[in-house]
Amino acid sequence: MTTLIFVFGIVYYGAEKVNEEARVTTENYVKAIIDDRLNQLQTLTKDYAYWDDTIEFAYHSQNSEWIKENIGEYLTDTFKITDLVIINSQNNPVLSLKYGQVDNSTYATINKDALLSLIEKARQSGTVPAPVSGILMIDGTPAIVGVSVLAPEDGTSLPSPRPLLLLANRLNQGYFQELSKQYRLSDLRFTASGQSSATDSSIKIINPLDKTLGRLSWRPEQHGDLVIAKLQLPILLLLVVITLITLFIISVSRKTERRLQKAYEDLAFNANHDALTGLANRRLFNEIMQQTIRSAKRDNISCALLYIDLDDFKDVNDAYGHEAGDQVLVKIANRIKSSIRESDTIARMGGDEFIVLLHKTVNYDDIKATAEKILKNLTQPIAVQDNEVKLSASIGITICPDDGIDLDTLMSKADSALYNCKKQGRNAYQFYADFEKMAKPC
Repeated sequence: MTTLIFVFGIVYYGAEKVNEEARVTTENYVKAIIDDRLNQLQTLTKDYAYWDDTIEFAYHSQNSEWIKENIGEYLTDTFKITDLVIINSQNNPVLSLKYGQVDNSTYATINKDALLSLIEKARQSGTVPAPVSGILMIDGTPAIVGVSVLAPEDGTSLPSPRPLLLLANRLNQGYFQELSKQYRLSDLRFTASGQSSATDSSIKIINPLDKTLGRLSWRPEQHGDLVIAKLQLPILLLLVVITLITLFIISVSRKTERRLQKAYEDLAFNANHDALTGLANRRLFNEIMQQTIRSAKRDNISCALLYIDLDDFKDVNDAYGHEAGDQVLVKIANRIKSSIRESDTIARMGGDEFIVLLHKTVNYDDIKATAEKILKNLTQPIAVQDNEVKLSASIGITICPDDGIDLDTLMSKADSALYNCKKQGRNAYQFYADFEKMAKPC
């Protein structure tokens, strides 16, 4: 009896620890999922805010047929966008869509204090506009919202303060069902009261003003309870066959550990890699870059950042469809990867933007050679639906520590150099240091 009680106590304690560890792991993972969805919506908002057609046909002329085909039903069907609003300089809606249809009542239901915070942040971005995102309440429902100023590619000026594009995914029941199925989260729901059951896992949902809107809750998988359930009969038989039951406990524990390890590895991979190309995503790249910057400071070494943006990639999507465009992006990712060393890092930042980190660079010539190799490989024809397309790219380059010793500075300068490449004709690369010299007055 003493042995039985002792073994049962160990199993129960272990089961509780497994449950708690699984709970914490899943909560951290769900936070990463929400952060990743915010980043994805930022990128999508920026893509459409920088599209000249959006400005011409949605902001200026409000062409209903174009809106329906390109940003109305298309965004709803493809990206599950529930709300789209174009906001003018007076913060009033010029165009308001709900589930792809014109609905002027949507804008009035958005929490205005939190929205104005996002609007102000978006308009305060520098010469190269940066999109922002956050979670707001729309018509009593939490929604992931992305906001970006409209920025014509041809440099045409717009009224000041600059008008904006807002895209939103409402966290409604359909959205929760999709997340539940994709990430195995049982009974996923939003609780506005901010309180959840003691048996549930949950994370806080906070708006841009740091106000808690409520909690995202779900019923956690009780791996430890499953172990106890499987071991009830063997534990009772332990009085007779203690040795056999002990071996059984060890076997089940190891199997459970392997399943948990595999599940954790799958969760970690999905949270840190791009679903389309398998490359590192923005979250993982930022971690690698921070580690590299610390090494550069400590060991007095250099590294280079190559910010790559495909030229006129939207033409491929327009001509062949987004599915073919995705296939082209996979090929582009492989070509970039084959152009760099195995020790270097490549990530997809979203859309048609990639970034390469060259570790332990020695001089400009090595960096130039890599950039030229990437451009050469990307200009090779790509077979698409019995046709061949030719793409090019523009590359902005910064060097750590010469151009900065923090991630935001290096990324911003690389983006500026890339933006100048676009202005100068594309299919080229430029170091930020060269761009800075040209920008200085004589």
